[in-house]
Amino acid sequence: MAVKKRLAHLLVARFHGGGCCREAEGEFARRIQQRELPADISTVVFKTGTETVGVVDVLASRGLVASRSEARRMISQGAVRIDGERVTGSSADRDGAPRVVVRWGRVGFALVEFFFGGSQEKALTPRGLF
Repeated sequence: MAVKKRLAHLLVARFHGGGCCREAEGEFARRIQQRELPADISTVVFKTGTETVGVVDVLASRGLVASRSEARRMISQGAVRIDGERVTGSSADRDGAPRVVVRWGRVGFALVEFFFGGSQEKALTPRGLF
């Protein structure tokens, strides 16, 4: 691992400068090795007309994964987490806030905000969400 880190350090320093290489090394250590959330997590808005939303629907319809099949595969392999808890079924019941952090795979993260109906003023408080 030390050789890989040294090579990455040299390449990033060569193409982006020394400051960027230290920043990238810190981000790698934080995200990959310590499994923390990235500093620049993207926000995805999910509008719904129902009070129950499936995990597969959220992942596939917002383009977080390539297809519904891929979303189901990732869930069955245990690669999807919501607020740090592993999702075990495509429609697992979960009570929670109108915002959740979804992680898929090793490096995919998004903050998903739910809104009921067409209005963004009334946030959906999910009952049976996921």
